[in-house]
Amino acid sequence: MFTRNRVTNVMYALLSLVFSLILFFSTKSSNFTAGILSPNRFEETIQAVVIQPNYDADKYFIQGYEPTVTVRLSSLNRILLNGEINEETRTFRVVADLTQLEEGTHVVPLKVQNLISGVEASIEPTSITVTIERLETKTFPVEVNISNQNLAEGYQLTGAKVNPAEVEVRTGHESMLEIAQVVANLDSLEGINQNLSKEIPIYAVDKNGEILNTILSPEKVLVTLEIKAPQKEVPLTVEQTGTLPQGISHFEIRLSQQTAVLIGSLDLLANYQSLSVPIDISKIKEYTERSVTLSASEGVFVHPQQVLLTITPVPIVMKESSEDSKETSEESKETINSETQTQESNTTDQTSETSN
Repeated sequence: MFTRNRVTNVMYALLSLVFSLILFFSTKSSNFTAGILSPNRFEETIQAVVIQPNYDADKYFIQGYEPTVTVRLSSLNRILLNGEINEETRTFRVVADLTQLEEGTHVVPLKVQNLISGVEASIEPTSITVTIERLETKTFPVEVNISNQNLAEGYQLTGAKVNPAEVEVRTGHESMLEIAQVVANLDSLEGINQNLSKEIPIYAVDKNGEILNTILSPEKVLVTLEIKAPQKEVPLTVEQTGTLPQGISHFEIRLSQQTAVLIGSLDLLANYQSLSVPIDISKIKEYTERSVTLSASEGVFVHPQQVLLTITPVPIVMKESSEDSKETSEESKETINSETQTQESNTTDQTSETSN
């Protein structure tokens, strides 16, 4: 039989065992629950997220703030996180609410809006400093900013046109007062050696040439440049090719003009002191007029492109022998004596008729 003390000891042992089991399973359950409630989170950082300010754009112009921020995203769901990372599927936006602010400079807190459930976000920086000005609109002519450094050596700018010639500028009141001109800047172009037609971005600048914060409409203009290439006037020289036809001593050749103008780069023009006009004389036996096309090396234009040549062949003169000369002289004398006798006879006849 069990004694009371022994029963008591057994009960204490059973109670201890029960409490031990309870503690064991309680610990396992806590670890399991913690594993469910605190899994690994996914994190991503997005650079240069554009800030979207909310304000009355018909009344105010804002400037002076950094337009982008860094956004850090975290989520337990990789698919949701990837959707927010991709700009095309992104739902959130970073906004600065200026609707209750007046003109002046303000520090404005940034907020994330429309963030999908299950994704958390933090912003860096958390605020921006922005200047609010009264909006003004004005029309300015566009000026072309170009120098000889934009042109190839020796080339000259003879004309520049802009379309449209005037543009609309929107900016704050203070900035509008600083505008010195609106320019189409061609500094990025080098070595221009021909007429050019190109769309060029335009900027509003102050008196020091610094670009001002403005909204231009349109943002680009069509610039047309007229460029004059270097020129050089050179004499024309006739270059006879072929062989002289039989019986021809030489040719007298005249040009419709004595010089031509060469147009091209300075390097190419330096190779010319004159320009030859080739003419093949092999088959020319009588007076001829011929149009010849002038040509130079590639990259050199010739004006005029054609000249007219008048070509007169000079025949070879044959020398007469001394005997032939004597016979000719005697024949000439006989002819003269015969003509003299005839004239005397005619004179005698006229005198006889007169006497009768």
